[in-house]
Amino acid sequence: MTFLEAIKSGLIAIWSNKIRSFLTMLGMIIGVSSVITLVSIGKGVYQDVASLVSDMGTNLVFVVSGDISGMTQSTGGNYAVNPANFIKADILKPADLATIKTMPEVEYFSAMNILSGFLSFENKNAYPMIVGVQPDAVHTIQNLAIDKGRFFTEEDNGKYLIVLTPNQVEVLFGDKKFDPVGKKIMAGKQEYEVVGTVKQKKQETNIISSDFDNMVFLPFETVNKISGSTQIMRIFIKINDNFDIKETAEKIKNTLLETHTKDEISVLTQEDMLDMMSSILSIMTIMITAIASISLVVGGVGIMNIMLVSVTERTREIGIRKAIGATDGEIMKQFLLEAIILTMLGGAIGVALSYGVGIIFEAQTSIQAVIDAQTILLATGISITIGIIFGLFPAYRAAKKDPVDALRYE
Repeated sequence: MTFLEAIKSGLIAIWSNKIRSFLTMLGMIIGVSSVITLVSIGKGVYQDVASLVSDMGTNLVFVVSGDISGMTQSTGGNYAVNPANFIKADILKPADLATIKTMPEVEYFSAMNILSGFLSFENKNAYPMIVGVQPDAVHTIQNLAIDKGRFFTEEDNGKYLIVLTPNQVEVLFGDKKFDPVGKKIMAGKQEYEVVGTVKQKKQETNIISSDFDNMVFLPFETVNKISGSTQIMRIFIKINDNFDIKETAEKIKNTLLETHTKDEISVLTQEDMLDMMSSILSIMTIMITAIASISLVVGGVGIMNIMLVSVTERTREIGIRKAIGATDGEIMKQFLLEAIILTMLGGAIGVALSYGVGIIFEAQTSIQAVIDAQTILLATGISITIGIIFGLFPAYRAAKKDPVDALRYE
């Protein structure tokens, strides 16, 4: 029997028991679709973050609390990151801002803090992320632009002023194009005057960029006055184009370490941020694959079981084929190929299912699930491997059947 004849025989055997074959493939379908879907969504999120970070500008440095940059270099240039470091207590202080301000490499900078609460205008309520920033924030973040009115100035520190994004203008005033400058809105029990609106220079329809639409901005000192705190969540720094970004980031870190311990702060470039996202994505991929492998093992056991049943049902066929000259190797090849075909069909259906899930996910979240050639090869490799591993034993049993006993089998 030639290779093509063996494939044809396997397809005929699968088609003759369509329902049984499909139920057998379910574990493979679920496992492969789970891996492909979650990996592709992870890649889509990474692309989304990469786009957002690049849109913010090419010469940004981020100062954050906690040693989230304390990564260990591993084989292949990847970084191992402990995600728990992202939620360490805020320890940056106004003195750090004063230190940064004196550095000639720094062109613009802004501290950031977040305040909880909601906004209201007449009978309409909005529940945005209330962000406290300094006046230079609009210059620091490249993708941030004034739309109407103005941004904060140094004279606005401590005043009850607010800058809205278009989405919040629509929520509160019913129209994104409405000019709210001069209007008074309430944040809790405090009245704020709208002094301007901001928009993104690049309009991205993705989930990360949509977070921008859910923001409003207050003067940084106003947020501190309300919260009764002097802590700083983040510091965004725009480096002068005449200076090297990596060298400057290292200098900023060393300067801040004069008043902080190594595990208290991290100074990150955009490249560092993307490396961290890539590392986290790699860890998630490994975890997802490990979890989904349970379904794949279950599917593999099901395939081995059905192949053993198939071998038993076709014992007489095996005896006839051996009687007319088929070798053990040919019999083994026939049944092994049948198991591989079964797993590959399950893998193909799983890939198709993951495409459908990706389309639905994109429609609901605006993140594009990235199913690339590498992901397809992963699914194909998994399918073939499962077919070989769980098809070997049934194929071996078929090959080792005694032709005389097989011909007597009823």
